[in-house]
Amino acid sequence: MRPPHIILLSLIVPLCLAGFSSPATSDSILNKQHARKIFGMTKFQWNKSVMELTEKGAVESTVNTSGTYVMQLRYTNDAYLYVTPKYSSDQDLPDNIAVTLAMPPSMALMFDRADIQKIATKTQEGMLPEFGVSMTHQSVTGGVALFFVIVAH
Repeated sequence: MRPPHIILLSLIVPLCLAGFSSPATSDSILNKQHARKIFGMTKFQWNKSVMELTEKGAVESTVNTSGTYVMQLRYTNDAYLYVTPKYSSDQDLPDNIAVTLAMPPSMALMFDRADIQKIATKTQEGMLPEFGVSMTHQSVTGGVALFFVIVAH
């Protein structure tokens, strides 16, 4: 029998990274379907999509220094998700997609370095062969932030 925190790993990534096309579903942003969709959007299309979701109250958003909207979701467990495609120009498709999952201290206590590496490996394997995923992590204010970067092959 797998320990509870390992079972939680298999649930956390899909649940906490939910929300691109329908924030009410438990679809994962780190799946091929959503990555294809985002990689097919110009900056204008992405910004428009995030603005529409913000107006519906499904997500919150901010605009970064390059004028790209950052989609933000806050979950009932106080975890936060941030999704930002990186564009070279307004007309181009994204070079990569940055996804950050910030887990509060109550969730972060359940994960050690080995667990975090398992999240990275599982995510990377799930996106192959179409996409590559790198991940780093950092302790922040007692919690843990996982930083994913998705690239199209």
